[in-house]
Parts: sequence; C-alpha cells; structure tokens
Amino acid sequence: HLSVTSTVGFTRLDLASLDTVGLADFKTAFLEQMAASAGVPTSSVAILRTAAGSTVVDSEVEFPAGEVASSVSFLQQLQSDPESIFTDASFQAYYPVESSNVVVLI
Repeated sequence: HLSVTSTVGFTRLDLASLDTVGLADFKTAFLEQMAASAGVPTSSVAILRTAAGSTVVDSEVEFPAGEVASSVSFLQQLQSDPESIFTDASFQAYYPVESSNVVVLI
C-alpha cells in the first residue's frame, strides 16, 4: 500500500472553539480538500488524529499501487505550499497553514 502521511496545522483555528457540528464540517472539508489535491476519492483519506491549540491534523492519503509519481507530487505540494491544498473559502480564515512529518509510505 502506498500512502502519504502528514501533520497539518491551522494556525488561526482553535479546535476548542468548534462545536460538534463545526468539527464535523471542518473534518469533511479537510478530507475533501486533501482528496481533491491528491487526485483520490475521499474514501482514500483518513484523519488519524486532531489536536487542540492551533488545530493540528494527522492524516493519511492512500494512493493506488504504482502511483509513486502522484504520491511524490502530493508530498512535495504538502511540504512546499500546504495552503494551495486548502483553497476552499472556509479555510482561508485559518491561514497560515503549516505542514510537517510529511512521508511517503510504501
């Protein structure tokens, strides 16, 4: 299985400020934006953990076997310009977006 794992931080989003519906909406939008940028269905994206503070999301995006080039391209985008992944207007209030621990797992 081929996947990209990462930690993404949203500097201006306090997880504690979201109610249950707001958190569900945030997670859905996160999955949709990651999937769209990676070129995979949302079912291939998993949120592994969320943490408070500046909201931090650990995630994994699975790619079809043999899609090494796609996974590396997505990894590079996450490392160099994570804000380009979260283009939905709902995320712009949370900029800047930071990424770390971006790894391709084979």
